[in-house]
Amino acid sequence: MKNGIKAIIGIAGVVAIIGLVIACNNETVHTCSFGEWQTKTSATCIAKETQERTCSSCVKTETREVGEFDLINGHDWDNYEGTEPSCLVDGEGTATCKLCSEEDDITKPKLGHSFTVYISNDNATCLEDGTETAICDRCPVEDERTEEDTALGHDMEVSGEVTQAATCTEDGIGKKECSICDHTEPYGVIDAPGHIFNDWSQTRAATCTVENQETRTCTLDCGEIGHTETQSTVAALGHQIINWSTYNTTTGHVSCDRSGCTGGIARLGDTGPAGGKIIYIAPTGFQVTSTTAAFTTYTAYYLEAAPANAVGGTTGEQTTMRWSTQTSSALYPDVTGTLLTIGSGRNNTALIIAAETAAYPDNTYIYAALAANNYRATGFETFTDWFLPSRDELLQLYYLSSDFGGLLGFFWSSSQANSNSAWMRNFINGNQSNGMKNVLNDVRAVRAF
Repeated sequence: MKNGIKAIIGIAGVVAIIGLVIACNNETVHTCSFGEWQTKTSATCIAKETQERTCSSCVKTETREVGEFDLINGHDWDNYEGTEPSCLVDGEGTATCKLCSEEDDITKPKLGHSFTVYISNDNATCLEDGTETAICDRCPVEDERTEEDTALGHDMEVSGEVTQAATCTEDGIGKKECSICDHTEPYGVIDAPGHIFNDWSQTRAATCTVENQETRTCTLDCGEIGHTETQSTVAALGHQIINWSTYNTTTGHVSCDRSGCTGGIARLGDTGPAGGKIIYIAPTGFQVTSTTAAFTTYTAYYLEAAPANAVGGTTGEQTTMRWSTQTSSALYPDVTGTLLTIGSGRNNTALIIAAETAAYPDNTYIYAALAANNYRATGFETFTDWFLPSRDELLQLYYLSSDFGGLLGFFWSSSQANSNSAWMRNFINGNQSNGMKNVLNDVRAVRAF
């Protein structure tokens, strides 16, 4: 009996394992086992396909939709009956779906114009594009539009007409005309030929104070009737003072020897009576002062500079020399009484020579003051009153240095700065300074008359 009960219990456990679950509340829970999906309804124009599957134990079913409509737009209409659409009007009619045989009212959208072939109207101008026209492929409507980049541009041709004639000084202007339209433009330039002159002729000769004048006249009818030009080819001659015997020591005047000249005073740069060039003029005169027995004080009106540098030094032929005979500052004679002003150079020179001679009577070195005192211009050897210029007289020589071909270098004056130095001037830049008396500088003599 017990064995029978055990058997029954064993069979019940197997049944529970196969498919039954005993819940706490004594209810049984079923887990379906479905088969494959099967098509229930096929897809139509407006509905998707439906599918169904069934549980093999309890006959329970499930359904679903799959896929898309047969046509994206639904019905596939066929057998249309009605009006066809035109370019501007919709078509109206009925049609039957060839899938499901359903009928419906149909509107076919209007087609719009179709312009495919444009033909040029050949109406472009020089400056504006032309137009082109097309007829609709389905109706007689025309369309006109701009034919891009068809402007012709002007076709300019030279007409040969001169709108402004050329003159000697102004260009002429011609004209061009467009062969397509009435547009005109100035054309090119007819070059002005320039004046064509006759030969230069002298209309005024040079005088002592005025340069000559030459004139020429244009021979063309150039709009400037009688156009003339002038030039000067001969500078003012300057007074020709040959006979200085007319020199007036009271007025400083001297007569010009050039024919036709009534002038009576020399100019800066003129040749002086001793062969030099006049570098300074004082119309009212200046005093050439003397404090020595070498000469007496007198009134002068001109300073004349020698045409060449004086020579001196150890050999008497050197172009640069010391202010003093000595090379050591301890041995320089102190020349007292020299001045800086115009009119003092001749006396300064005499004071320097006196001091050097007194200190070194046996000296053979030719120093600056002595070299200037000894200077004689070739051909004018009778003039013996040359001297070393004072500081201010040397400045006048610097002002007129271009009249001598441009003097360069450092030049001595006769004005002592102190016992060790004297005034000198750089003729390259005009700077003045005081240099030691043993410095080698150039010497240019002057004279006052």
